[in-house]
Amino acid sequence: MDITPYDKPLRWLVEEVETAEIVLPEFQRSFVWRRNDVEDLLISILKGYYVGSFILLCIDKDNIPFAPRPVEGLERDPHSLHPQWMLLDGQQRLTSLYYVFYAPKVTLRNTNYPYRFFLDLNKLEDGDIDNAISSERSDWCKDQLERHHQFETLIIPFTELHSSRWPTWLRDYEK
Repeated sequence: MDITPYDKPLRWLVEEVETAEIVLPEFQRSFVWRRNDVEDLLISILKGYYVGSFILLCIDKDNIPFAPRPVEGLERDPHSLHPQWMLLDGQQRLTSLYYVFYAPKVTLRNTNYPYRFFLDLNKLEDGDIDNAISSERSDWCKDQLERHHQFETLIIPFTELHSSRWPTWLRDYEK
């Protein structure tokens, strides 16, 4: 067995989850993190802390060794999956990042509603990273999802920080 370490950015991992190139083996436990666990992960990333490694098994798309399932929140038929990778370690962290950047309609542990996560750019600029992350029930944050409100407050949903959306947000802000 060839074990090769890869140095991939977190963004790449999250995008591979979205395209179902990274999946979970069916035997993995479910996603169980709470809101504060997700917020703590984001704070650690913003502070540049080591957040652990991810163990991915490179697989043959036509000969998958374990029954696959998509990361929680990604709605794909497990029978239609032909992934390149299986995530063996790091599921809670990677599912959290997927949740933050794609906002699937999934509840977090001990909640009854999906949540959205936000980054306060003013607090980030002031160095107050511990308080720069917030979250709100998806059905309660309609104002925060409007661009005009985001431009005034500089509190941005993490979904806007996704690599495909950020340039548009930034261009609209500059206007």
